[in-house]
Amino acid sequence: MKKLLYTGVALTVFSLAFASCKKEDTNGNPDDITVSEDVIVGTWKLVSKTENGEAYTDSCGLAQGKYSFNADGRGKVEGANTSSLSGECVPFSYAISSWEKTADNKYTVHAGSGSLAITREWTTVFSNNNNRLEITQYEEEDDETDISIFERQ
Repeated sequence: MKKLLYTGVALTVFSLAFASCKKEDTNGNPDDITVSEDVIVGTWKLVSKTENGEAYTDSCGLAQGKYSFNADGRGKVEGANTSSLSGECVPFSYAISSWEKTADNKYTVHAGSGSLAITREWTTVFSNNNNRLEITQYEEEDDETDISIFERQ
């Protein structure tokens, strides 16, 4: 009977120890926890944009601007520009080869490929229960600061 009691106690202790194990070891530091899905993950529709303080007025670009961020650190940019030659709306799309959160409100985004490859450093503000995203970026080649406002789709 004692053997059965000891076996039962051992199984109970083992079960409690197993159940209390965490999948990730944080070494006692909650900042070391890896979050598998960042708040930026999802599809975002462009609703407004300013370039160096002036309103972006290309209705074609505003109507079709969309960013998609996947949990695997990749994504896609879709949009359109009005052709200066034909006046027609010309769509474009390119991959976000990687994105990463570098600080509380900072992201680094690598997009495009070859001669069209770009890297951007973004400062972000999420609002409206994380359904509104404001991205501020400085474009060195144009010496301008752009602010884009997106809504979660």
